[in-house]
Amino acid sequence: MNRLHRILLLAWSLVPTGVCAHPGSGIVVDAKGNVFVADINQGLLKFTPEGEVTVVLKVAGHWLAVDAGEKFARMEFEASPHWPRWFKHRNPPGAGLALISDGGSPLIVHGDGNLYYVCTDEQMVPGGLQIGRLSPDGSLALVAPELKPRVEALGGIKGLATGPGNSIFATCPSAVLKVNLDGSFTTVKQPIAAPDCDRYPPPNTPADHEPFLTGLVVSPAGDIYLAATGCRCVLRLDPQGGISTILKAEAPWSPTGVALQGEDLYVVEWTNAHSEAHDYRPRVRKVGRDGNVKTIGTFPAAEAAAAASTTSVRPSRGAANANDAYYSLGPDSQPRPGVPQGRLTEAKILPSTVFPGTQHTYWVYVPAQYNPQRPAALMVFNDGHAMLAEPGDVQAPRVLDNLIFRREIPVMLGVFINPGRRPDQPEPSPKDWGDGNTNRRDEYNPPNDQYARVVVEELLPALRTEFNISPDPELHGIMGASSGGCAAFAVAWFRPNEFRKVITFVGSFTDIRGQHIYPELVAASERKPIRIFLQDGRNDNRRPGRPNYDWFLQNVRLVDALTKKGYDVNYTWGIGNHGQKQGGAIFPEMMRWLWRDQPVSTDPDDAAERSFRNPKPSAESSTPPVEK
Repeated sequence: MNRLHRILLLAWSLVPTGVCAHPGSGIVVDAKGNVFVADINQGLLKFTPEGEVTVVLKVAGHWLAVDAGEKFARMEFEASPHWPRWFKHRNPPGAGLALISDGGSPLIVHGDGNLYYVCTDEQMVPGGLQIGRLSPDGSLALVAPELKPRVEALGGIKGLATGPGNSIFATCPSAVLKVNLDGSFTTVKQPIAAPDCDRYPPPNTPADHEPFLTGLVVSPAGDIYLAATGCRCVLRLDPQGGISTILKAEAPWSPTGVALQGEDLYVVEWTNAHSEAHDYRPRVRKVGRDGNVKTIGTFPAAEAAAAASTTSVRPSRGAANANDAYYSLGPDSQPRPGVPQGRLTEAKILPSTVFPGTQHTYWVYVPAQYNPQRPAALMVFNDGHAMLAEPGDVQAPRVLDNLIFRREIPVMLGVFINPGRRPDQPEPSPKDWGDGNTNRRDEYNPPNDQYARVVVEELLPALRTEFNISPDPELHGIMGASSGGCAAFAVAWFRPNEFRKVITFVGSFTDIRGQHIYPELVAASERKPIRIFLQDGRNDNRRPGRPNYDWFLQNVRLVDALTKKGYDVNYTWGIGNHGQKQGGAIFPEMMRWLWRDQPVSTDPDDAAERSFRNPKPSAESSTPPVEK
């Protein structure tokens, strides 16, 4: 067993027969009616039957598990070299419970004594489209290797629960699956429609993904209780396939997790459940066997306000601030006399099959020196609209003009690609990057290979029909800012045979979608042939007491992990906030460093090597300048 698998064993070894919920919480109920909720902002909360709410542990993850048989109790998560990767023992004082919390994937401990979690089908890393099994002896296996296409078509797995006999039940946004431990699986019901739905879907949720099911629990009688987060209600799916509403929540509350204790159903609900600012707080309600609903407790508003006051305020895109005022573009980011200007193609539309129903708009910068007979290098720019904007914080086409002309980087095509969007959604722009009205969050943030597939399987083939692009991965680079920086790193991390050069500005390597795990992934994996330059500011979204959501801290952690592993890494920490001001100012130097190993001639008689790189006399040399 290799080191990565040993680390994954430790990371995957914990999970409850309770219920997983997202965002931000799992829920477990003990025999005395005490309810434990994992709050990623405040820690492990205890709700007593009398309504008292206390923080019993200061740190918790997204899901909770009860290791009832203590099958995994001897796994020392803290001692593992990957720590603090995903899981941790969370034993509340005096409760007599062996609880486990995680940080990135639905999971359960089944009655067969094994741990099951949502994972990828390659390295079995949490957060993919498969279900993996971790045994107490440390062995790993996929449960149902043929499950992935079905899960992908249904929008991913949002929750897991133990079922009667040798089965696992899983929620997809609008479906429930039954996965048998022998690898077979069936669709219990799809689509699932919530009667009298109070619509509250996550941003960019397709209509066929409502009611956006998350946590679930299965009763001994076979009734399945579902947290319909996107409809602010809890549903019951009976063994005959009937759907009924057993609990409704008023705005701003939405249920995300459910758990059974005897015949009583406990529900954890959150304010602003889809907020990526993590400005939500929980309450717990109980639905008795007689149907009566009782509010057990609500996390005190005063404490929630105090907690919120400790966080930094994220400046709006392009907002001026005192720190960033000291960064400005230099001459290499401006048009310069005598420097040939490349051209920018018209906008092109790329339909996506990786994210069905969406499309990507992109532009191609073609340098004046491009020769269709010679393979060119490639640089991809996420959030393309912002990277090519003039006036703007980066003005990347001008940088390419100047550096190519002076032979400081090779002749390269620049591809400026926007986040995916549905045809009815607006195109992202420098004033609105699309976090709330495009597919940006889902594409750029998760630490999985989906956006890498967009670039490698969809974008590259389209480009190669028009341009002569070098097949050498050493000549393929990608960059991005904020979540776009995470996406750039993910492309190289998951597809190093296609992309090996990366630049990130203020990368969002935090727990927006689990990106904070990258340092542990780097430590656990064999070193990959990636070169990377990271930039961040000491005032970038600081989160006192919440390390997984501290932008600057997580950038430093990633650099430390890359450095210890021997990567070709460079970095700079400025004084700025969350934005592109410093990154844009130093972008020319970042490009010189990234592409420093282009071929060079030392022959003193090589006149071409000692001259500026002018375009060859051809039709290409008369192309119009880059459009603004």
